[in-house]
Amino acid sequence: MASNLLPECLEKIFTNLLNPSNPIFSNSVETCEIKDLYSCTLVSRYWCRISTPILYSHPFNYFHHLKGGKKSQTEKDFQDYYKLIRTLLTCIPHSEIEEIVNSVYEKGSSIEPIESVVSPTFNYVKFIHELLFDDKFFLNHGKDIWTPSYIPIKDIPDTDTYKLYDSLINHLVKYLIENCNNLTRLEILRNKLQVDLMKSLVKDRLSGLRKLSLKGTGKERYENDEMSLIQLYTTLSTTTLNLEILHNGEIISLEHANALSSLISAQKKLKLITLSDSLRASVTNIQLSGWYNVVFNSLSTQKGWLERLELVYLSFEGIDEKTLNSLCSLKHLKELRLEMCKFLRVSLLQNWAESLSNLKVLEYKAFSPSYHSSDFEFLTLILKSSSNTLNKLVLDYNRIIDQGFTLVKDILIYSQNLTHLELPHIYPPELRNIFKSCTDLVYFSFILAYHGGWEPDFRHMGKLVPNSVEMIQFKDTQLLEIKSESLVNFLEDCVNNGGKLKILEITGKCKVPKFYFDAVTHSKVQLIKLE
Repeated sequence: MASNLLPECLEKIFTNLLNPSNPIFSNSVETCEIKDLYSCTLVSRYWCRISTPILYSHPFNYFHHLKGGKKSQTEKDFQDYYKLIRTLLTCIPHSEIEEIVNSVYEKGSSIEPIESVVSPTFNYVKFIHELLFDDKFFLNHGKDIWTPSYIPIKDIPDTDTYKLYDSLINHLVKYLIENCNNLTRLEILRNKLQVDLMKSLVKDRLSGLRKLSLKGTGKERYENDEMSLIQLYTTLSTTTLNLEILHNGEIISLEHANALSSLISAQKKLKLITLSDSLRASVTNIQLSGWYNVVFNSLSTQKGWLERLELVYLSFEGIDEKTLNSLCSLKHLKELRLEMCKFLRVSLLQNWAESLSNLKVLEYKAFSPSYHSSDFEFLTLILKSSSNTLNKLVLDYNRIIDQGFTLVKDILIYSQNLTHLELPHIYPPELRNIFKSCTDLVYFSFILAYHGGWEPDFRHMGKLVPNSVEMIQFKDTQLLEIKSESLVNFLEDCVNNGGKLKILEITGKCKVPKFYFDAVTHSKVQLIKLE
């Protein structure tokens, strides 16, 4: 019966099975569940022919949760990722692969295939709509994982492995860029790339691009790299007019800033813009602030629809009136992320802070303690301006002595409608007041202040927790100063009065003995410990 369904019907069914988790305006990781869709490829040839293009339309998204080099990721996750790389390598004509292997192996000699070359069932590259070339894409995890099966890996010396991998992976990048159809997303880590993007990108395939991310080196900057970027952005300004998400990783020169500004101005409806640079540049490059003023001036062209703005390692020291007016024009901005930015001062940015009356999400990470006082004054002004709309607040700074005490008090005054709150170190009186004031909280994450005097007060705080709270996280916990009996009493009081608390998560290096887990078994709240 299933085989009698029209291809169009099956395509719709299989597309729904892809079930992407796509949190475009949050910190969550974009992932896709594909187990059910993969099973469909095994049902019959008919189903395989229809489901495979959908399965391979966004193959890198399935592994977007993996971070290159992190020990917490399982070996199997990386093996599956490199199986994907190996599968895509099989789509490249084997003569090209052999030519690369022989050129790396040894001059004047060659490696003969150990088995006949079998072409893949499909050219999977033709199905791909999104390319993500991040850190893990360029990692060498062993020639036995990614080398095509027809290459005798035992004959390849270990000393040549890294050179071979760099050559093969960059050739794969070139092949993918030149052969994918209907590209909608392109994410590239430029410092690993040895491919000239302008020579590989086909202009008529860029018109459908919706997401673009070019992250820079953060280190050396060369003239040819600058010219390539300027040429790329100039080309995109005429061929790609429907970007929704743009992430620019660094600015190299004033000419580069102008090219990026033109690209932003050419777009019809940008919804998310991320402008980031490096710590090194933010400290040493005195021209950087002026270059970003050029880019900020172009943001006003997106004032009707820009919803999220992310600024990382930028400085507002040299902001001028024209740039400030451009920022103030972003009346529809709903989410703002400020990470490691300098000179967030009311004296420079008061008008912008007062204009953020529709903000729903504010995320902040401090540059250094020396900026805390002026930063907090600026943040307080934003909290005051967005008091009727803000529902998510994320603050990350190293709290020294009483720094941040006033800011926490201002949260209680201006941000009582929060449903999501993340804070650094807080003390028992502050926690008590937050529970009393922020009565709509659903998610609350904070650090238990070390030597904060949590006993015996904590055991009685459960009665103050709003019934709306579903998850509490004690993050970066080095030493748990709460007794198991107090924890149980807290959790039981949370749920006994109709509370919705489901999860208490503890992260950090602290050890949580088994008897803590045993003690909370009957509290109806799940206790989770993560490193």
